[in-house]
Amino acid sequence: MKPLLLTLTALLLGVAPYVVSGQTVQATPLSANLPKACWPESLLTGKDTAWLYVPCRSLEVLHPVVREQVECMLARQRKGKWPPLVQETRRSKPLQDRYYQQGRTRPGPRITNVKDVATGMHGYGLAADVISATKGWNDPKFFYWQAQHAESCGLVAGAFWKKFPDAPHVQYAGWGNSPPLWARGLLRQDSLPAIWRTIYPPTP
Repeated sequence: MKPLLLTLTALLLGVAPYVVSGQTVQATPLSANLPKACWPESLLTGKDTAWLYVPCRSLEVLHPVVREQVECMLARQRKGKWPPLVQETRRSKPLQDRYYQQGRTRPGPRITNVKDVATGMHGYGLAADVISATKGWNDPKFFYWQAQHAESCGLVAGAFWKKFPDAPHVQYAGWGNSPPLWARGLLRQDSLPAIWRTIYPPTP
């Protein structure tokens, strides 16, 4: 897929600009500069479909408001000398399916109870998984402070969940722990811009 075609697709998918911290941000779920692991499924064909199983780590695929909240969290972590590493942001349906299969129909421990990408937050560009840049997944103090910073920046921290805590996970706070039915329907129709417009109406 050539950059020009990606750019044109981005323009077609783009929604009205948002004002975030006094700056106008174009809220589009697609950028010509994104790695293939972050491209929408519809743009990956042939051998490129293998990228559907690779985590997207770019903050560009997050809704601009959620991205600002995640960047707020990351900045506070770095200031506190807890270096973060973004492990995953928006997630494809095939990758969500593979995660769910682990510990059920595939070997390994269970890592998620989210059966369908439409019932989790990653598929909407409204969540991120962040781990320690030095100790990876095994640093309780890192995740404790990450959760504190996440909530102070306006996010929900999975580390505080009573059932199936998810220490690296932070997400949009407006839907509680589960996307509403209307959003699930739109996501299955590949209508992510419509979802974004609804949860954060464009600023005139």
